Amino acid sequence: MLLFSCKKQDQPAPVPGTETKLLKKIYTSANDFQLFTYNESKQLVKLTNQYVDDPINNGIITEEAVLTYESNKLKRVQHEGGYMIYHYTGNHLDSIQNFTLTNRLMSVDYPEINAQNQLVTVTTKLPGLFPGLPIALQRLFTYSASGNLTEMRYSFKRTTNGVYELQERIVFSAYDSKQNPDQFSYTEHYIPGLIFMKNNPGRVQYYDDNGDVSEDINFVYQFDSAGWVSKKTATTVGSPNPEVAFYEYY
Repeated sequence: MLLFSCKKQDQPAPVPGTETKLLKKIYTSANDFQLFTYNESKQLVKLTNQYVDDPINNGIITEEAVLTYESNKLKRVQHEGGYMIYHYTGNHLDSIQNFTLTNRLMSVDYPEINAQNQLVTVTTKLPGLFPGLPIALQRLFTYSASGNLTEMRYSFKRTTNGVYELQERIVFSAYDSKQNPDQFSYTEHYIPGLIFMKNNPGRVQYYDDNGDVSEDINFVYQFDSAGWVSKKTATTVGSPNPEVAFYEYY
């Protein structure tokens, strides 16, 4: 479920450094932004996602996700399309159930987190109600020795005894040495405390199931006096106009 997704952009968790900041806002215009709200414990409690859906008529869509915690653990996320329930054994996250607004179970995510507190796999079980549609999805995450995400692989399985078929591969490279405030621009799952990228990638390449590059994006960053990203310019190969995003902090 693409809870924290808007134009392949998503969600934050601050990285420890000489100065710790909480990400407040990422915006490309007055009508196109993500706004992050936290409680007194610095836990994310609301994400507001606004974007222009119809540029010709200036149609604007605003979406909100509200996060609820129990015993200092994320328990529920309510969003426009339904809600998510997080299940634990002790402090270990076992699964995430995804429901519609009418309480219909749509899928169950089973995350695997390694000893370095990195998300390494997510297996999603689907109802399999319609012939030909996948019954399971799998996401694999690979990291560098420095703790940065280097690759994500998206696969699906059509039958119980079938094999996972690769759908898309995303490669991250050319990392800088600065702190990355935006942990969830490329992932669909918000799990507090996980760090996908300690630093900022300079290039992201999308490969289709044939191994061909479907999108190639290069990034240039500007930083504030504390070394946090203040501006990001994304240039897509073959596109004449770069996209510029600005960052604000609490």
